[in-house]
Amino acid sequence: MRSRLFACICALAVMLAVMGTAAGATLFGPTPYLSFNDSPFKSLSFSAFWLEDFEGWTYHTPGATYSGNGINVGYFGDMQDSVDGDDGVIDGFGAYMASMWAWGDPGVTITFDADALGGLPTHAGVVWTDGDNPVMFEAFDGSGNSLGAIGPVYIADDGYGGTTAEDRFFGVESLAGVGSIRITNGGGEGMEIDHVQYGRAGARPHVLMRNKTTRDPAVAYASPLYEFSLWGRVQADQFGLNGFTIDDGSGAPVRVSIPSHSALVGNLVKVTGRLDTMVRDSPVLDCAVGAISILD
Repeated sequence: MRSRLFACICALAVMLAVMGTAAGATLFGPTPYLSFNDSPFKSLSFSAFWLEDFEGWTYHTPGATYSGNGINVGYFGDMQDSVDGDDGVIDGFGAYMASMWAWGDPGVTITFDADALGGLPTHAGVVWTDGDNPVMFEAFDGSGNSLGAIGPVYIADDGYGGTTAEDRFFGVESLAGVGSIRITNGGGEGMEIDHVQYGRAGARPHVLMRNKTTRDPAVAYASPLYEFSLWGRVQADQFGLNGFTIDDGSGAPVRVSIPSHSALVGNLVKVTGRLDTMVRDSPVLDCAVGAISILD
């Protein structure tokens, strides 16, 4: 009898945490998130991908409409709760960088425009960075039918000063298309979100370019749609196990993020990945393991 009761309790807990996942849909989260490196989408192949970080306290990405009560991407100073790594440092502190605030009930619904994006995204996610318990996430298809829900989950830490240990990613994959996602929290309080990310699965067209061209505004606009290859000499500056800077002689070094590479300072290399043009100092080429050729 006791074992049957325990089994029922476990089954109920699972059902509450992930409710009604539709056939063909996969839910992600809640998982700790301090930078885009923690996204389950980072290593996937997309024909188009967008990451909204609200930096500059504005919107940057197309085809996404935000609805809710009191939505604000304004400046909140030390009360701001952005994703930790948006200031370039993982230090447990997300204040003074950008995020979106809204009342936790009804939360924020993010609706995707298939016409603007060339089709509905197959993957969509959001990072909850602050608010009150409990937190709920739900995803919907293009007709408004639920693809599944996560929650209620209890992840809030009662801190409102930009701390990031509670930050969690929630997301969904549905190859039939994601029409919208919604995140809410209770307690009669507001909440903050960041790093809204969405894309369509598939291989991207490939472009080979010089380092200097990565600064071109047209490249910044097109970067979600393409995969880029760059080449250059590995520099001693910022060299480490998971990345380095390359210089092809064009006077515009590019930072390369690549896990467990085999390059040495001075090597001539070709690297391939996704170009992140939204960092403040210079573009970063995000590469998968092994996406490097040593040319000398």
